[in-house]
Amino acid sequence: MTAELICRDELGHIKDRERKTCIYVETNNM
Repeated sequence: MTAELICRDELGHIKDRERKTCIYVETNNM
């Protein structure tokens, strides 16, 4: 399991450091 920091804006697009919400999500990569 790996934890990734996902940053998305209001539309759900991944953006750089600006106005967005960053959350940690656990992904299962096999």
